[in-house]
Amino acid sequence: MKTILLSFVLLISMSTLTHAQISKRFGIVGGLHSASIRSTGLDSKFGFHIGGVAELAINDNVLIRPQLLYSTKGASVSAGGLTYSINLSYIEIPIHAVYKAEVGTGKLFGGLGPYIGILAGARDSDGDEVDGLKTVDAGLSLLGGYELTEQKISVNLFYNTGFTNIATNAPRTGSSNTNSTFGLSVAYFFGE
Repeated sequence: MKTILLSFVLLISMSTLTHAQISKRFGIVGGLHSASIRSTGLDSKFGFHIGGVAELAINDNVLIRPQLLYSTKGASVSAGGLTYSINLSYIEIPIHAVYKAEVGTGKLFGGLGPYIGILAGARDSDGDEVDGLKTVDAGLSLLGGYELTEQKISVNLFYNTGFTNIATNAPRTGSSNTNSTFGLSVAYFFGE
């Protein structure tokens, strides 16, 4: 019964989207963030992200916002005056369902959705390759911000929390090594 109901809802949704006038716009996005690997004794480190962004508007207030990003993550640990860091780079695809509301001369927005990241590189502070990491990271991404409509610029705050234990050899003690990122970005849109 659940399968039939889910199939019916999916069919109605697809048919509505097929007939809806979906407007599209594309842009570039980049920013800075604080990244950490949630595990005992690891500190966060600053990173950056840059890439492309699209907005597929379903109506005036609701849209889907996929992004394709190059993002740096990792963590560090300090002991005895020395700092050791793990520097990770990912190709990430966050996809947000976003709601926008006009406020002043722009639009306030918020959204959430999944993200998936493919590990592109892993090095330590000495430049040596780090082994023992999974190649795929996945989790939930929250997004909020304000769009300056006339300037086609959007200022975004985001938080990503990973669900994937990124360590391949993690002990089964209940501890988890998941990525966590909080940051600020700016997007510029071309066209409309």
